[in-house]
Order: sequence, then structure tokens, then C-alpha cells
Amino acid sequence: MARDKKLIQFYLTSRCNSRCKTCNIWKGTNSRFEDLPYEDVVKICLKNKDADFVFGGGEYTLYSGRHRLLHALNGKGVNYTILSNAVSLPLLESVIQQHNIKNLTMSCDGVLHDEIRGIHGNLFNIATILDKYRDKIPNIKLSYTYSKYNEKYFIADMDYIKKVLGFDKVYFCIAQDMDLLLRSGESVKPSSLEQILERSDMLYDKDRLYIESLLKGKKKPCDSTGSVFTVYSNGNVVLCQSFMSKCVIGNIYESDFNDIIDSVKVTKCSYDKECNLLCQRRYD
Repeated sequence: MARDKKLIQFYLTSRCNSRCKTCNIWKGTNSRFEDLPYEDVVKICLKNKDADFVFGGGEYTLYSGRHRLLHALNGKGVNYTILSNAVSLPLLESVIQQHNIKNLTMSCDGVLHDEIRGIHGNLFNIATILDKYRDKIPNIKLSYTYSKYNEKYFIADMDYIKKVLGFDKVYFCIAQDMDLLLRSGESVKPSSLEQILERSDMLYDKDRLYIESLLKGKKKPCDSTGSVFTVYSNGNVVLCQSFMSKCVIGNIYESDFNDIIDSVKVTKCSYDKECNLLCQRRYD
């Protein structure tokens, strides 16, 4: 089922304080960090108020314009989700305390979260945010990235997220280097897929249907084509939410954002024909 409105994700900054095994953003592609000017982000949001927005990074709390952006959007009817790794508890708490945050998604990879994310105490921070702000923020979700590092602990992870953290569902994502994605349907390890479906109660319908399609040796079509756009921290605009995407259709420093997305007559994204349930593709 295709989205009924656009989803626009911003990689607001290339700064990140995680050291994730499943991502290389924190390693940096060059020695200079990049931040999108918050004024440009505000302009895009106000011109597309009927869209859903995702504010991430890198790490949102390290974005230089984190407070000015939210102050500028306050009361403007813009629906946004903040993504955070919760590595810096003081920074995330300052954002929550100073702004009326309605949607917050935090990464949580289960019982081995700290080892996978490379930061000791990270899981404790996530639990602290949930304990202190669950009643203040209407919509808090957890994003779980399935990888070779937690594959053996999946059932235990789902039990932990449900019984200890108190969530009935998780955003289920697959690390971009997993064999489940890189191999053909007939080479997918059935045991991995079957154990995921053992806890289908923790999956949203879209994710469950994706896993079921993999078990049948066929990936379902991507349903975000033509409705999902990402603005990188360098201003590039791409056609999906994967940071691996090389389908650059323009740059906001060279053209107006709306002119860029309106100029796309035929999408040519490498994921058009099949969904890969990538880490950065969710939040819809």
C-alpha cells in the first residue's frame, strides 16, 4: 500500500556520537562535518506542510540548529519525528524539555545494544528517556536493526523490548550488509526468517508481509517510490531513505526543493522493483 502523502527525511548533520557496527556515517567521508542551515529546512517544511518529516543525522542532538529549527516550526502545523540514538542524555533531555515533541524514535538493537552501537551505557539512557518522558511524548517508538550481531538474540531481544521496555511493536529494519538482502531468494537462510516470524506479534503489518515475501523467495515491491525523499547534510536530494542511495535528483543549494521533486517524472531508484526494508527507509 503506497503512502498517502509525502515523507521527507533530513540528514540534518553528519555529526554522530555513536560508533555503530551497522553504519559508517560516524566514520565520516571527509574531515569537515556538514550541517544543513536550519532556515533552509524551515522553508522546505512550511512549503510542504501536508507532508510528514523526519529529523535525523548523524545524530539530531548534535545538530547546530536543533533548538532554532523546532522554535521556528512551533505552532505551524508541521508533523515531524525526531530520530535519536540517546547517546547524550543531557542533549536529548534538553530538546524534550524545551519543545513540545510529539514523535520520537530511538534506536534499540536489543540486549547487545551497547556492544552493537559501540557506546557503553546507551541502553540505560534509552530506558531512562522512556521512564521519564513516556507520558510527555505522545508517540515514542523504537527502531530495531536486525544484523549479524544480534541475529542469535532476536527472540530474547523481542522479549526484552516487550517485557522490560514495554513496547508491543518495533520498527523492524535490516542492516544493509545482511545476507538476507545480498543473496537471492533461494539462498536466504530460512531459519533466520522463521525465527523473525515467531515473533510476528512484535512486527508492524508492513514488516511482517515483507518477511513473509522473503520466505517465498520474492521481495515485495517498494511502496515508497515517488513519495519519499531525503535531503542529505550536503544538500543533495535523493529518492528514498537509504543513506546508500546514489539516486541524486538535485541539490537544494542549486535549486528550489519543490522544483527538484516536481521535476522527477520517472523514478529511477535502484529499489523501485523490490523493498529492502533498509535501516533508514522506515518511519512511515
